Amino acid sequence: MTNNRTLSLLCFVSLTVACLNPLGKEALAGNFSRSCGNIRVEQGQFLHATCKDRSANNRNTSLDLNSGIGNKDGHLTRSGGYISTCKNIKWDGGTTLQADCRTYSKDWRTGTKLDLNRVISNQDGNLTFDRNTSWRRR
Repeated sequence: MTNNRTLSLLCFVSLTVACLNPLGKEALAGNFSRSCGNIRVEQGQFLHATCKDRSANNRNTSLDLNSGIGNKDGHLTRSGGYISTCKNIKWDGGTTLQADCRTYSKDWRTGTKLDLNRVISNQDGNLTFDRNTSWRRR
């Protein structure tokens, strides 16, 4: 009898948590592409997508990548201002941003990449940079 009550309580808690956060874990940290579609990057800087909000409605949203992605010694990082020190900025059609970026020694590091899923989340239908993400490269 105790096992049945414990199992029932666990099921109730699981369902409650799922209902409070229908977008799942990806809404809390990274993985924006799991709850967003029609993803595109324009001018190597502006990320656009249609994302689900908490009520499962679609919202058109955009994010200026330059405000949260930077260049640290030739690597795309989670900081800001990459447009001024990177060139040949490309989007792979998925979630990866690639560029040739200037190093501290003024050389060019080619093909540096950053998976946007690691630094961007869908927060109730809005694209946002993760606050707790330090500079991570791929």
